[in-house]
Amino acid sequence: MVDREGAVPTAKRLIMSSTPSSGFTRLWELKRLDLTVEALALRVPWRQLFTEVELKKARQRLEPIKLQI
Repeated sequence: MVDREGAVPTAKRLIMSSTPSSGFTRLWELKRLDLTVEALALRVPWRQLFTEVELKKARQRLEPIKLQI
């Protein structure tokens, strides 16, 4: 997907999907949600690449897990 669409469009698609990706699930199993697209999008310097709607969705996906960003 990254090769086809580029990194930022792929990240936006993963964040806005209705269900977490298989990569998100695997990182949850490994207790490494700090490496998810959602977590990275909320950090500087990448935060500026995303809309407020996308950042809100990223926070909502991580919120139930109580990940500290």
